[in-house]
Amino acid sequence: ADQFEVGTELNPEGTTIPTEVRNQLKPNLFFSLPFKTKDGFVEIDGKKIGKDNSFLSVEKYVDGDVG
Repeated sequence: ADQFEVGTELNPEGTTIPTEVRNQLKPNLFFSLPFKTKDGFVEIDGKKIGKDNSFLSVEKYVDGDVG
């Protein structure tokens, strides 16, 4: 089973999310972000990404650069 439903907005932990509607990231910007995995969790700028204290994890590539 997937951890999150398709379309779920995932954000770095500790981020305050504005309530107004926001534009979605364009693919070229999304893939330029510095994603890494650490201890099995996907991070950006050293912060796990997820929603409601549930964080995106991986099983195979648990430590290193993504992309």
